[in-house]
Amino acid sequence: MNGLLRLAWKHARFHRLRSLLLVLSLGIGFSIPLATRWMTADLQQMLSARAESTPLLMGSPGSRVDLALTALYFHNQEQQIIPYKFYDEFTQSELVNSIPLHLQHSAQSYPIVGTTLDYFSKRNLSLQSGTMPRRLGDCLLGENVATQVNLHPGDQLLSDAKGFLNPVGDLPLKMRVTGILVASDSPDDQAVFVDIKTAWLMDGIAHGHLGQLQASQEQILQQDEEAVTFGKNVLNYMEVTDENLSSFHFHGNQSTFPLTAILIYPLGEREGILWEGRHQNRTDLLVVEPLKVIQELISLLINIRQVIDTVVLALGIVMLILLLLLGGLSLQLRKTEMETFHAMGASRLIRVQLIGLDFLLLFAASVPVAILLSWLTASVGKPLLFQLLI
Repeated sequence: MNGLLRLAWKHARFHRLRSLLLVLSLGIGFSIPLATRWMTADLQQMLSARAESTPLLMGSPGSRVDLALTALYFHNQEQQIIPYKFYDEFTQSELVNSIPLHLQHSAQSYPIVGTTLDYFSKRNLSLQSGTMPRRLGDCLLGENVATQVNLHPGDQLLSDAKGFLNPVGDLPLKMRVTGILVASDSPDDQAVFVDIKTAWLMDGIAHGHLGQLQASQEQILQQDEEAVTFGKNVLNYMEVTDENLSSFHFHGNQSTFPLTAILIYPLGEREGILWEGRHQNRTDLLVVEPLKVIQELISLLINIRQVIDTVVLALGIVMLILLLLLGGLSLQLRKTEMETFHAMGASRLIRVQLIGLDFLLLFAASVPVAILLSWLTASVGKPLLFQLLI
């Protein structure tokens, strides 16, 4: 057998181009279903874990899917807002703990999440370096954000401007980075976290003495007691410092201030059933069980995999037919070689074993190629598939 294996190896080496093409073809064919299963398994685990850690959501009436994707993955920052009074209402409940979310702003295209310190304990997020936000204008970075923008505690990050003409309330906020979170392999790695009041500051609800705003009278388009509007050629920002912190104040009734969603954590199974029963028929709020919504997305994911598997099966049948044809052609091309083996006294079984070892070597060589291609495809395809679903 060792002699036959050596002959098969020398034959494959002699026909390098043919062997390489066959190995690549087999590797690609095997890698497609393997990569699909790796991607779908990872996504199912990630989607389910995120949803299971959030028992209930509340937000503006509308799409259940949009609300779940916004609150869990910070996907859609155009979600309708709800007033802060609902959060006040739920914090007085003896059945649940609630966490507010404000998702209307971004910094370098990363979502800015306005929330409370309870969010980090519920998500099991810890600090890699620095401290939690300590005052208005502070922010905390997810690990990926910190790596991509190369920021560290003590540095500053500017929020994205929303318009061409900048009224003071919509000016970018220059935030102080106080800490970096440990990587959690979740959407939290791709987010910037601030206190709810800092998010409201970016909404323009709070005002203060902004020493950075310097412009000539020709650059001021409009001015009154509460706001100044500058032309688009003036690049300015808001910044909260220790010196001007006491000058910032909020306008209006806090109960009307905007939130995007509220995360609900029942104190127990019985409490959760009671609380959901009390609020599920409300018309001013939408109650969502994230796990049910994500399971619907996972079923879509499984359907996509089944379609891919069907296509791969059809391609596999075609590939098998081609391999059989190739084997037949190989026997014809190696007819003289087989006659030589016969003349040397080699039995028919030996010749069949030699041809079989030729194909076995090709299959064996295609395995690492298939694994490598599957890993590369999954690495590139998983984020794309995640974006497609989310």
